[in-house]
Amino acid sequence: MMQRHTLSALSAVLFTTSAMAFDYGDPSNNEQAHLEMLNRARAAPLTEAQRLQIDLFEGVPSGSIQSTAVQPLSSNALLLSIAKNHSADMLKQGYFAHNDLTGLSPFARMSAVNYAYQTAGENIAWQGTTGAIDQAATALKLHDSLFIDKDVSGRGHRVNILNAAYREVGVGLAFGTFSQSGYSYNAGMVTTDFGTRSSDKPIILGVVYNDKNSDQFYTAGEGLANIAVALSASNSTQTASAGGYGLEVTPNSDYTLNFSHPNYGTFNKTVHVDNLNVKVDVLSSAFSNTVTANQCASFVQTKLSIPCITVAGSVLSAELVVVNNTPLQFALQSSAFSNQTATSQCATYNSQTATATLNCVTVGNARYWAELTLKTTASVFELGAFGLAQ
Repeated sequence: MMQRHTLSALSAVLFTTSAMAFDYGDPSNNEQAHLEMLNRARAAPLTEAQRLQIDLFEGVPSGSIQSTAVQPLSSNALLLSIAKNHSADMLKQGYFAHNDLTGLSPFARMSAVNYAYQTAGENIAWQGTTGAIDQAATALKLHDSLFIDKDVSGRGHRVNILNAAYREVGVGLAFGTFSQSGYSYNAGMVTTDFGTRSSDKPIILGVVYNDKNSDQFYTAGEGLANIAVALSASNSTQTASAGGYGLEVTPNSDYTLNFSHPNYGTFNKTVHVDNLNVKVDVLSSAFSNTVTANQCASFVQTKLSIPCITVAGSVLSAELVVVNNTPLQFALQSSAFSNQTATSQCATYNSQTATATLNCVTVGNARYWAELTLKTTASVFELGAFGLAQ
C-alpha cells in the first residue's frame, strides 16, 4: 500500500529601506484566492485566529500586531512577478530560502525590477504530499500555515500578514515536484512579497465575482475578467483574469466607481478614501442586467434547452432530454449552429475535461448554474455540480 507523507516548511524576513506607475498585474485564480484570504485576515485578525483555533497574540512580540483591522493589500504587478519567479525557481532548483542560489535577497530582487519601497517583507512556504495535490486547496492551506506559524519564533509570518504599513503584495504560486530529506513530493510553493512604495498613495481595490457556491466569499474560478472599472476618463482599468482590480488615488477624497460590461450592465459605488487602501468587492448580481434572457438555458419538465453554447470556437444551440433521474443524466437530442454572439453568459463546452458549464439555467422562477460531464456513453451528460446563480 502506498504511504503518503505530508510536509510543510516556513520562513520569514522583514526589512525596511528607503516610483513606478501602479499596475495590479494578473494573478492566477489560486493566487487571487490566497490574496483574498490575506485580506480577510487583515480585516478581522481576531476572527481569523478563532477560525484557525489559535491565540492571535501567542508567541508574537508585544506591540508587533493589533487585533483591529488594517488596510487591505492590493496586488502589484512587480511584486507578483518576482514572487512567481522565486517560487518557480525554488521548485526547479530544489532549495527553500529567501536568498536565491545567486545570493539575491528579496529586497535585491525588488530593486532589480525597480520596485522602490519604503518598507518590504517576504513570506515563503511550501506544502507537499506523495499523493495527488489539490492546487486550489493547497493555495488556501499555505495561507493557514503561514498565519498559524507553528514552531516559528516570533511568529514572523503572522506579523508580516498583519503589518499595517504594507499596501501591496505579490502572491506567487508554483506547483511541481520538490525533494526534501530524501523524499519527492507533489508540492505547492508560495512566495508572498509585501511592500509599500516610496511614491505612497492609497489604492481602491477589490474583486468582481459570481458567488457560485453562495458563501459570500471569493472562490478560485469565480472571478469575472474584463469588467471596466472607472473613476474618471483618465483613471480607469479592467478586472484581471481572476477578477481582481486596483486603482491608485489621491487621499482624502470621495470617489464613485463605475463598473461596466456589455453583457452584465453597470454598477456604481461611492466610497471615501482617506490615507489608507479601500476594498470594494462586487457580486455579479449587483449589475443592472446580469442575465440576458435569450442566452439563459431553461429546464422544463424533462427538457434542457440551451440557446447558446460555445464549442471549439463555434456557437451552437442544443436540446437535451432527461434519460436518467439518479444520477441526473441528459441525452443530446438536437443541436444546430446559432446566430447568437458568444458572451460570458453562453454555456461553454471544454473538450479537454469533457464538461459543459452552464452559467445560467432557469427552473421556474429560480436561476442556477450547472456543470455537466460527458459520460463514456455517446452524447449522455451527467449533472456534476450546480448552485444558485447570482
